[in-house]
Amino acid sequence: MEEVVYLEDDDDIATIRQRLEQTQARKVLLVVPKGCKALTRAVDLRLLQRYADALAMEVALVTRNRATRELAREVGFAVFWRMPRGYPSPSAGRRPRPEASARRFIPTGQWLVNALAFVLLSGLLLSIIAAALLIVPEAVVTLVPTTEPISHTVELQANPDIEAINYQGGEVPARVVEMQIEAKAQMPTVAKKDVPDARATGTVIFVNKRNEPTVIPQGTIVRTSAGSNVRFRTIEEGVLPATIGAKVEVGIVAVDPGLSGNVDAWQINTIEGVTSLWAEIINDTPTRGGTIKWVSVVTNEDKNRLRASLLQRLQQEGYNRLREQLEEGEFVPPESVVIEPAGENFDKGVDEQADVLGLEMRVTASGTAIKLEDAHTLAQYLLGFEVKEGFQLLSQGLEFQLDKVTRVEGRRVYFEMSASGLMAEGIDEGEIREGIRGKPIAAAEEYLRQRLQLDEEPSIVVTPDWLGRIPLRIRIIVSTKVS
Repeated sequence: MEEVVYLEDDDDIATIRQRLEQTQARKVLLVVPKGCKALTRAVDLRLLQRYADALAMEVALVTRNRATRELAREVGFAVFWRMPRGYPSPSAGRRPRPEASARRFIPTGQWLVNALAFVLLSGLLLSIIAAALLIVPEAVVTLVPTTEPISHTVELQANPDIEAINYQGGEVPARVVEMQIEAKAQMPTVAKKDVPDARATGTVIFVNKRNEPTVIPQGTIVRTSAGSNVRFRTIEEGVLPATIGAKVEVGIVAVDPGLSGNVDAWQINTIEGVTSLWAEIINDTPTRGGTIKWVSVVTNEDKNRLRASLLQRLQQEGYNRLREQLEEGEFVPPESVVIEPAGENFDKGVDEQADVLGLEMRVTASGTAIKLEDAHTLAQYLLGFEVKEGFQLLSQGLEFQLDKVTRVEGRRVYFEMSASGLMAEGIDEGEIREGIRGKPIAAAEEYLRQRLQLDEEPSIVVTPDWLGRIPLRIRIIVSTKVS
């Protein structure tokens, strides 16, 4: 379906966007009255093109303003200087009936045959005209208007919840990028403590309590009985003769390493197990050789330090890895990168002896990706509001600078961007052509000096120069001195 939308003289770019959003048609013929100023600048036409693309809509313009037609063609719009055949003329002063505005741009059936014949005839005619124009004089007018610098800093918001630029709200669309990262790290432990080292050794004397031979098995456990019991085991087998009071000396070693195994003489006096029924025990010499050593051990503080260090490293690594996933023209602010642990595994436990503590960690890294072009477009749009009346923002020399991220709220990123450029007095090319056509070249140059504020003398080149006057064909080139 197609629809004709008639603009009013006082419609601005925001109103035009609303009217496009209200129509259900996929193709729209936009009729621009001569007094409408909304589409006289290239930046406005580019915004209109973005609106149309966002709405998946084909838009064509009808306007008698020659400058608007030329700018629209440069941007890529189809342009007509009057209503196409089959559409009501805007001079009728009324809105077209719905059935009239629903006609198609592309004819079908017999209309297609007629249109094809028209195209062929038009092509032949254009070829003849083109050949004729090769010998018709043309004036090339080069103008360098006076420019003034302009700059503005704005705060923009990158919002993953929108799909197109929100010009009124100062928002640009964004998307969330994320990925899984696994990493390992090690760190020396800090805490030290004493731990048992060597086991104490010595001898004990077993005394037979019966008139039968008694075997003391290797590994028999004996201990002290006072205070904290210290246990030892025999390291060899002993045999008691079959006489009450018979003795045998057997070597022992402390069950636990460390200083606790160093006991004085006459302290080991208890036998564990059934052997105690047949024999008694005593040590007539002290046990010696139990030692300790100074070692590193794991603490909770070691774990916390290693975890914090690895997360800090993953913050930078996550930012670098996310940048590899960006599409062309995107950037991700480091402030938007979030690292969320998904699992960790330490190779040692708390109080476990270790000089080095290791950690394996799995995290999810995510951030907000922003299209730089969208940010530039919105900043340029907002810069346009700083342009003085009667001037226009030039597309040449525009510069943009991302200043800083002001805050991050969830996935939304607020950032400042500076936009700077040049503005120049608006040039109505149609009016200029009418003003100089037919004049002598010198008079035309003087007219341009009086009419326009220029940085350089106007240049007029007529080819071929038969009469010394400005011919019908006039091509205007607007140039800018950009430092």
